[in-house]
Amino acid sequence: MPFNRGNIVEIAFDLPYDGASPTHPFVVISNDEVYEEDQMYVCVMLTHMRKTDLYTFEITPDMMSKPGDGRFSQARCHIIINVSDDDIVHPLSKNSLKLSAVSRIIAHINASTFR
Repeated sequence: MPFNRGNIVEIAFDLPYDGASPTHPFVVISNDEVYEEDQMYVCVMLTHMRKTDLYTFEITPDMMSKPGDGRFSQARCHIIINVSDDDIVHPLSKNSLKLSAVSRIIAHINASTFR
């Protein structure tokens, strides 16, 4: 599996309200078994957007494996996609989220998006 749970990757993703096709950072939240079954990853979008709501999960510096850029970051817990290796433009800065942070994001996804 080229990417692991917690890896931050860049994926071309169209937001319906944007009209453009930019790339966005996503974090891999699925486990190895998901990849082994279908060669797909489950990912959730990350952003520096400051809008906070029910779907916001703030990413703090202590959740990162390496220091970030110091800007506000969050996971958008309702923007979840399945992607293959071909969909990933490239890994971002070889940084990742600690597994404990990924578990907390998954819990927030379940509480906010699937309640």
